[in-house]
Amino acid sequence: MKKWGLCLLLACLCGHTAYAQRINIKGIVADSSNKQLVELATVALLKPTDSTLVQFTSTNEKGAFEFRKMDITPYLLKINLVGYNTYHKILDLKADTVLDTLYLSNMLLKEVTLKGEKDPVRIAKDTIEFNAGSFKTRTNATVEDLLKKIPGIQVDAKGNVKAQGEKVSKVFVNGKEFFGGTPQTATQNLPADAIDKVQVVDQKSDQANLSGVDDGQNTKIINIETKDQNKRMNFSKIMGGYALPDRYEAKANFNTFNKVNQFSIIGMSNNINETGFSFDDYQDFSNRGGQGMDGMDFEPMFMGGDEMSYEDYGGGGFNFGGWGSQFGFLRTNSVGINLNQSLTKKIELNGSYFLNHSNNVIEKVQNSQTYLNNNYFATNETNNQNEIGLGQKANLSLVYKIDSMRMFRVQTYLDYNNNDNSALNKNSALTDNQILTNDNQRQNANRTNRLNYRANIFYSQKFKKKGRTTSINIIATNNLQRQRGNLQARNRFFSPDSTALLAQDNNQNTLAQAFKTRATYSEPFSKKLTMNLNYLFQLNMNDSKREVFDIENEQRKPNALLSNEFDNTFDFHNGGLSLGWKEEKYSLTLGVASQLSHLKGNTVGLPTLEKRFENLLPNASFNYKITPKTRLWVQYNTRITAPSLNQLQPVPNNTNPLRINTGNPDLKPAYNHQFNANLNYNNPDKFSNFFGYFSGGYTTNNIVQEQTIDSKLVETSRPVNVNTRGTLRFYSNLVYYMNLKKLKSNAEFGLFSNYNQNINLINGITSLIHQQTWEASLGYNWNWENVLNFGLRASLERQQTRYEVNEAQNQRFLNQSYEANLDIEALKFMEIQSNLDFQINRGITNDFFQSLPLLNVAIAVPCLRGDRGEVKLRGVNLLNQNTGISQNIFGNTIQQEFINSLGRYVMLSFTYSFLDKAPKMPDMF
Repeated sequence: MKKWGLCLLLACLCGHTAYAQRINIKGIVADSSNKQLVELATVALLKPTDSTLVQFTSTNEKGAFEFRKMDITPYLLKINLVGYNTYHKILDLKADTVLDTLYLSNMLLKEVTLKGEKDPVRIAKDTIEFNAGSFKTRTNATVEDLLKKIPGIQVDAKGNVKAQGEKVSKVFVNGKEFFGGTPQTATQNLPADAIDKVQVVDQKSDQANLSGVDDGQNTKIINIETKDQNKRMNFSKIMGGYALPDRYEAKANFNTFNKVNQFSIIGMSNNINETGFSFDDYQDFSNRGGQGMDGMDFEPMFMGGDEMSYEDYGGGGFNFGGWGSQFGFLRTNSVGINLNQSLTKKIELNGSYFLNHSNNVIEKVQNSQTYLNNNYFATNETNNQNEIGLGQKANLSLVYKIDSMRMFRVQTYLDYNNNDNSALNKNSALTDNQILTNDNQRQNANRTNRLNYRANIFYSQKFKKKGRTTSINIIATNNLQRQRGNLQARNRFFSPDSTALLAQDNNQNTLAQAFKTRATYSEPFSKKLTMNLNYLFQLNMNDSKREVFDIENEQRKPNALLSNEFDNTFDFHNGGLSLGWKEEKYSLTLGVASQLSHLKGNTVGLPTLEKRFENLLPNASFNYKITPKTRLWVQYNTRITAPSLNQLQPVPNNTNPLRINTGNPDLKPAYNHQFNANLNYNNPDKFSNFFGYFSGGYTTNNIVQEQTIDSKLVETSRPVNVNTRGTLRFYSNLVYYMNLKKLKSNAEFGLFSNYNQNINLINGITSLIHQQTWEASLGYNWNWENVLNFGLRASLERQQTRYEVNEAQNQRFLNQSYEANLDIEALKFMEIQSNLDFQINRGITNDFFQSLPLLNVAIAVPCLRGDRGEVKLRGVNLLNQNTGISQNIFGNTIQQEFINSLGRYVMLSFTYSFLDKAPKMPDMF
């Protein structure tokens, strides 16, 4: 350990010695034919020996560029710009230098282009393109390893990717979706040595691409281009690992790509809590998610589960602590297939399929305190749960580019899940004087089948008159859920003493269907003024039938109080007009829509409920290009949110006999006001970025849970609308990312704040709950000659909850998080990776304290011909401290949770990868 410390000290001293002998290089680039200055030319300094990229920038509006604090060593100066021949010059400078004017010559149409000549980086207005060959990676490296080498791109321990300080939402391969665009699926499965280019792109929205008017709704994506696209290329990897006493992991993938077609298979099996996909995918597979329209652009009409979540009791909770990579003990087996096929020059097909089987065993203890108006009660609960799930997901997309003016797209989505869940719960409730009021033991067994289907049809057309466009979008969804359950419960109450036994079976079938069509038309009145007309019709239909049977003497008797049959429809017509004004540096859009809504519900045995609503929905957006590198986007919009199916059903749900939920058929839709502002400064030359996001919201007719808690501490909740003292929410996030060229490192500083004002309704008394969060974070990363990479990250967070009625129960928490990463490529045949994550969570107003250090270390050694094999020894949770503690605040409830988790293990694994060019094969279609 002392030797490693000495090496790091010497490296730092050498770095500071070199820093003392550095020079500045300046120059101007011009056109050789007319002597005019050239803007946005990419200027790069490379190592003459292997053309590795050292630094790059671009010329400003005066054709000037500058490199500051560069080492005194020979460089290859390379300048390129589309339409010009590439300029080369060897620089061997010993002092600060202002170069003579550098001239670029125009590229002739018939001029022969030298193959193999690749620029390390190219800069366009919305794209930065990096040549992968300019960044050295080890033989078996993945795309994720490659991205870590590229300046301005960050990859965290969970595989999340940031580019220029912004989160990357999707990763494409050769311009096409790869397994739905999930970043980790592409970055962790594709080999780095198969990649030719990495492109960081600010992708505009569909509407902006169609109309040509930038609406400010850009998303950051990465597109990776593979090598030799004119030839079919195969690249695959297999991996297997084992750890005593019974931990294992296996992965495999196969990919075959050419310029227009892609085919990939991935598979994995393990019992170390790795899902292999994103967390959202796991939620869908395990039947935990997808309760609504699975991300559809519909007004929410959720199906819901058996129990209400704590978020329904005021919303917007706090949480901290963690369970490591995943909760419980999870065994997963999964396989996925992805296909991209060009059927003709105009028709492209994209599809993927996932199959996942999981078994999750969870043992947890929950201690919570629920604050009433003048006191509180405590609940202690243990939960042993076993969940077995089988899930399938399929996506298919067909794009038909009829011509340069018309496009037709069809997208379909299907997922099917079978889920078996059994749980044994024991809980007790005590008053604030520690008097036992009740205890409960219940055993639930549920089998759930869920089928979701979605179809999306989109057609767009441009006209000869620039800016005149039209489009139509039709979406249909079908969500069918069937659940069979059994409940065995014993409830004991004290003062006076009584015991109630409960044995029930329940069946519930729910069908949610939705149909939506949107038509838009844009007409330019001038080069600056454009009118947009849109019409939207949406219809949501829900049918639910719940049957509950009491079991007495092994006989099933219908329970009319808990059984119900319910259907409802919610439809609306929305017509809107907006005017957009576009200048060179800014654009402004003002609009208003009129919405007529119709809500109708039928419950067996109750009168039909029918209501109509009329609302005006204003909206506005402002997009301002302050400088070529700085943009401001401001938006205000309104929307109507309909109540969910569970919220409307006027029948009690006693899955937990001590926490009973019932619906309210008299609910009105909520009216939401939302304000967003985004300020972005991006300097790709210096890899610096500032990202500021501000959001605020106000809701009238908000739907909150009204709680009634009796003397036995049995809680009954019911959703109601609140108009007075409406809910408020504010959110801000500021991040500044900078490249520290002097120290060959980069740093990131962030400030985060959040405020929620929620309404609490308990036993007829209305009060406000104020929740606030402040957080400051700092990250630093140092890369030395691609041999050593060292990273530090720290954050300090303060959370506060303030109760209006009972201020004595106000809560404050202080959370600290520290992370250190050290990757070393030692002796050119070994890589050492280490990560230390240390969290400290403390309750300022209570006695909660959590100190959680997590240490992971891995040593990888390449082997076999061409270093295609790799042996890795990986130690996970070496300090054996992943205790699985978390604390959450939901409305008027504070909950501490202790959950089982994987302990320490050391796994030995072997990986083999190969990359070859296969002969041309016939297309699959």
